[in-house]
Amino acid sequence: MRYKRADHVIQLSHLAALAYSFPFKPVSYIRQRTFERMEEDPILHFKQMLNVSGLGMWKENVRDRFIQGGIMPVRMKDLPKDRKELKYYTPEDDYPWKTEGLK
Repeated sequence: MRYKRADHVIQLSHLAALAYSFPFKPVSYIRQRTFERMEEDPILHFKQMLNVSGLGMWKENVRDRFIQGGIMPVRMKDLPKDRKELKYYTPEDDYPWKTEGLK
């Protein structure tokens, strides 16, 4: 049931391992800059924290990768709270076998 979630977290972990596996100076500069851009862009930061925390899932897209790589500028606007809440897991997502009112 949680295979899709676990698979996504494993893929994120794999990408992080790749990012830290190259000790060369040019690669470490790119890695550092990529993480800085993730912190500067509020949408990328929210996606990263959501995915890593396990509270929800919002996969990155091509635009996100371009922003991380410095090809596109960071977004300065934040997401509205109601849009963020759409990405969180609901109790129904977490426990589909539980039915309200049954003991």
